[in-house]
Amino acid sequence: MSELQVVDAHIATAAPADDPAAPPRNLWREVEPTILGVGSIVALLVVWEMVPSLVTLSPGMELFFTTPSQIAGTLWEMIATGSLWHPLGVSASGFAFGLGLERIAMLRHGLPDLRDLWENDLRLVSQF
Repeated sequence: MSELQVVDAHIATAAPADDPAAPPRNLWREVEPTILGVGSIVALLVVWEMVPSLVTLSPGMELFFTTPSQIAGTLWEMIATGSLWHPLGVSASGFAFGLGLERIAMLRHGLPDLRDLWENDLRLVSQF
């Protein structure tokens, strides 16, 4: 069991009842990163959704400014009709093929880390 204590700014915290010497846990500090992270994502999506209704976009800009609700609707439609899976498979196979080539080069030339291929280090490139 735990007893509730009120700590700075009247934030309720829970401390173990069997250890009175333990400092009280500040619950706000534990959940603050989650609340701020989720809150900032939600705020971004709300602003993104509201911009077309608040600002008049030129006809050419409407093509490049798609709201999250339009994206979600199109994604749901593609999943429902089955037209998503072929392009997704092509992208996944291209990614797997490229990653396979990197692995083969890494093993053939004895590179210890895959990231060495992407560092643009001239010392590595000059070996080939």
